[in-house]
Amino acid sequence: MGRPPTFFATASVLAVVALLFLASSTYAVDRSKFKTCSQNCFCKRQRVTSRTVPSNVAYRVVEDSIQGADGHSGRLVADLGGGDVPLVLEARIYRSGVARVR
Repeated sequence: MGRPPTFFATASVLAVVALLFLASSTYAVDRSKFKTCSQNCFCKRQRVTSRTVPSNVAYRVVEDSIQGADGHSGRLVADLGGGDVPLVLEARIYRSGVARVR
């Protein structure tokens, strides 16, 4: 008569079975339901920007765009060195103490 299986042996067998189950279920993903980069405008634009602009160039604030006369809200625009898509930042602070940045 043999010895009963130890806890570690049982756990190892269960781990292998679980790993095989998970590995086989990854093939069940329908890749046609996901967009590729060529179908996504944001991805295409970022890939073009990453090829044309050096990685050490960052957005710079356009000085004429800074607004905020009332002291409770402000707006500024940043440009990526001749890029066609500016980064707009708006911040509002309400009397309740809530701050919203968009």
